[in-house]
Amino acid sequence: MKMIQAITQSHTEAGTHVPLLIQNILKGVFERDSMVQLWIAEEVIDGEATERLEDKGYICLQILLSQGYIEQSGLLKGDDHLKYKVSEYYANRGSLVDDFLIINKDGFSNISRMPLHLSLPAERFDCQIPNIIQMCQRLRTLLLLGECKYLVKQVPRDLFLSLNLLRTLVLSGTQVSEVPSSVGHLEDLRYFDLSGTLIRELPGVLCDLVSLQTLKLRDCFRFIALPKGMKKLINLRHLDLDIVRQLSYMPKSMGRLVNLQTFKGFIVGTDEECAIGELCRLNNITGSFCISCLENVLNVEEAKMADLKSKSYITKLVLRWEECINAEAEQEILECLLPHPNLSELQIQFFSGSALPSWMSDPSFTMLINITLYKCINCSFLPRIGNLLSLKILRIFGMDKVIDIDCMFCCNPQGSSYLLSFPSLEELIIENMSQLEKWTLIGTDDLPCLRHLSIRNCPRLVELPSMSSLYSLKYLELNSFYELEWLPDMPASLETLIIQDCQKLQEQCRKGEGRDWPKFAHVPNIWIQHRQISPISSL
Repeated sequence: MKMIQAITQSHTEAGTHVPLLIQNILKGVFERDSMVQLWIAEEVIDGEATERLEDKGYICLQILLSQGYIEQSGLLKGDDHLKYKVSEYYANRGSLVDDFLIINKDGFSNISRMPLHLSLPAERFDCQIPNIIQMCQRLRTLLLLGECKYLVKQVPRDLFLSLNLLRTLVLSGTQVSEVPSSVGHLEDLRYFDLSGTLIRELPGVLCDLVSLQTLKLRDCFRFIALPKGMKKLINLRHLDLDIVRQLSYMPKSMGRLVNLQTFKGFIVGTDEECAIGELCRLNNITGSFCISCLENVLNVEEAKMADLKSKSYITKLVLRWEECINAEAEQEILECLLPHPNLSELQIQFFSGSALPSWMSDPSFTMLINITLYKCINCSFLPRIGNLLSLKILRIFGMDKVIDIDCMFCCNPQGSSYLLSFPSLEELIIENMSQLEKWTLIGTDDLPCLRHLSIRNCPRLVELPSMSSLYSLKYLELNSFYELEWLPDMPASLETLIIQDCQKLQEQCRKGEGRDWPKFAHVPNIWIQHRQISPISSL
């Protein structure tokens, strides 16, 4: 019986159905997604054609967590992904039968048992994976585990010739720099993890492995290009690498991979088979997604073909230009890149149009909590997005043509029924606005939840609005204002005030003497020019 069926049918008897694959092989520490993908590769989980197996796997994982079969193992150093492992009690409870073998202190003496699933602690051998593994012709799972994986530098060229039943291959964290072409014999391979290796490229024969579901290349910092034949991997569900940072171009016809869920980005090319229209049918993309080189989108019709509004699983969208070719065309194209309302985070980078898209203020974006605008250098006005009910974080960098933040910033779009602006905003950062001269008004009821306000490197700024109505404000940073001569009124809630590189302002803020000192003397944590100033009340 499939694990998901057994567990969901009878939670109380789940222990009798937990397969030995979990008890005896997955004794390492795995991310949530990796654990579920491994289950799918081994067909531990199945479902109807209309169901996402990953969603069923996450349900299964939660059930196993709740019943103690799997436990959280915290965060690994330098990583923000929560890890899981089989609990010690159940890991030690399962008996090692012939199908499951972990090479330990006995070395390779028991490998003649022809296991289906094999775990290799890397400390058991030198820099090369041992050829003796070729004896395991029934092998379906090969995991390289242990803290000494980094010592492994080489895969024997003929290793995979006799392992043509292999479904799962994990070489992550090794110093392997080349995958031998014999990998092309692994016709049943479903899961291939090369994360954190020294791989620069993959052999073209990899694209003949049409059963492949998961290919992990995360943190392969030397990796430069995907194979040209990627379009043949029609069952690929998870392509885990930072595409925009690791690659300079996309293989042709990636739009054929309609099952892709993990797909971190797309680099728009100039060839028709690398155009943004390749995204049209990729409606299963899940999580964070970046579209780079948008200057290569030729016209509005191409932009519409991307059909971003149909991609309901994307939660974070980054729209990025690398250079300005036609600013007017950029504005029209961005207007057509309307995302699905399920979006929770939006970033627009290096946009050269004169106005941000009207859809940004669409109240249907009820889940949008984070917006970053970076180097939108030709926009003269900030977007009117005060009606976004869930927006918590707004970061604005390098909008050089904005001169005045006036009442329109906190004014809701025409026809809006909301009486106050930014009802949920907690963090506002305004930085590197070279032409900004004044911020003139904050409405009495606006920004009721704002806790963190940072304004940095606005050298021409001469005026800030009264902040006395910002009843939730806890943290205020003013940095690199060369013309600002006075502070506005501060709220009683303020706990931290930082003033840095504001020459004309510093004289007015001298403790007990400066004109503006009474406005913030109540603040418990005051820092001026890297020096902490104790409030009067503490003397």
